[in-house]
Amino acid sequence: MQVEPDLERFTSMLGDALKPYQQKYWKDLAKADGKEAEMSSNFLQARVSPENVWHTFQKTVDKALSDKSLNLDATFGAPRNDSSIFISIASYRDPSCRASLRSAFANADNPESVNVGVVQQNCESEHGCMTGTGWANTRRWVQRPGADKDCAKEFCESDAGRAHCEAGRVRILRLNEAQAYGPFFARYLNAKLWRGENYFMQLDAHSKFRTGWDSTMIDMMKRTPSYPDSVISTYPSSGTAEDTSTWPRVTAAEQADQTTGLCEATFEPAGGDRYTLRMGRSDIPMKKSGVPPYAAFVAAGFFFTHGSYVERASPDPFLPYIFMGEEVALSEKLWTSGFDIYAPTANVIGHEYVRSENAKFWESVNMVYDDGRMHNGLSNIIIERVQNLLGMPEARTAQQVDPTVLVDMKDYGVGQVRSQQEFLEMANINVDAHRQSTPDWCRQGTAPPHAMHPHRAHEL
Repeated sequence: MQVEPDLERFTSMLGDALKPYQQKYWKDLAKADGKEAEMSSNFLQARVSPENVWHTFQKTVDKALSDKSLNLDATFGAPRNDSSIFISIASYRDPSCRASLRSAFANADNPESVNVGVVQQNCESEHGCMTGTGWANTRRWVQRPGADKDCAKEFCESDAGRAHCEAGRVRILRLNEAQAYGPFFARYLNAKLWRGENYFMQLDAHSKFRTGWDSTMIDMMKRTPSYPDSVISTYPSSGTAEDTSTWPRVTAAEQADQTTGLCEATFEPAGGDRYTLRMGRSDIPMKKSGVPPYAAFVAAGFFFTHGSYVERASPDPFLPYIFMGEEVALSEKLWTSGFDIYAPTANVIGHEYVRSENAKFWESVNMVYDDGRMHNGLSNIIIERVQNLLGMPEARTAQQVDPTVLVDMKDYGVGQVRSQQEFLEMANINVDAHRQSTPDWCRQGTAPPHAMHPHRAHEL
């Protein structure tokens, strides 16, 4: 019998290690819920600083990865050669997660082949939860009654969901908001919920699914020139998970001439002299009707790929607390690991953008550590790992950064199929000048340099 990763013990170890930096947060929650008497008199207080929090996180994760009793290196064999799909959903205090889960199963042609892994990070206090409201200059942090709603409980108790949950098609890891270490780390945990499904789909927890989305995405994948070494991604169209109106299935006419993918990027400051990249959409012509065209980048909020992704381009557990930089790091890791990137021929996912009336994880980071500068301070340290991955001059060598930031880069850094330099050439990125231009091949809908099997586009 396959031994599974002990994610609950792993995340408990990490939570316990960081708890000494969170004394005021836990005391405030206990007071709000009338549980002050339950607080341990031995609750330790450590000196709170971005450096101390990062070093504690890094040491604990490093220790856990070498702890064989946690089975974090467990494997589940080669992906099954069938229509099974694993959906990875990282949910940070997201009220739409429940609706997204319902939408995924309700709109699939073959719901019995759909499996969902949710990493839920919720506020569980009945009286002490905070949330954000407003935007920009009106943004403020306010109290909100009641604990966050569980993503799976309502679905699993319903007639529509009970059979799926009993069959093990819904897997959920429940964490509290103090264990919200950002999207990178949640994706690492998500990948540990994969159980050999043939396809891997990553989404945000506020997504609407189109009728027949599963059949459509599998068909698109099989039409890519480099299948199964393919990843299909873009920024989805706008939509809300709570919208239950019918979204008709994709037609051939939609997939005839042009689509939208990610081929543009801009360099943005990431604290001090640090930079990262923000992706942008491009219109891409389709040379052959129904065949996904090549693109340069992957969107973290929607991609669909082969299940071998989990082993070949496994998510990095040493990138906590940061938000910007996820997509360029994901793109480089997938591409250098041998996956060509494509744009979908049509949208099958709707995504809710902005979400101003929801808590943001960086607000919780500042609250949990009782320091309004904590998230930025942590980001300034850890973003150097992304910069090193890209070969940026600010962090190109180990001597330029905190050496702990580059731990285990051999295992979680650049892939082994294509090089960092080849990725930069493909995406037309000049890291020294901090500049990227939309590649000509993308504007023309042709294959990029160093593509795996460009000739096969004429066979499909």
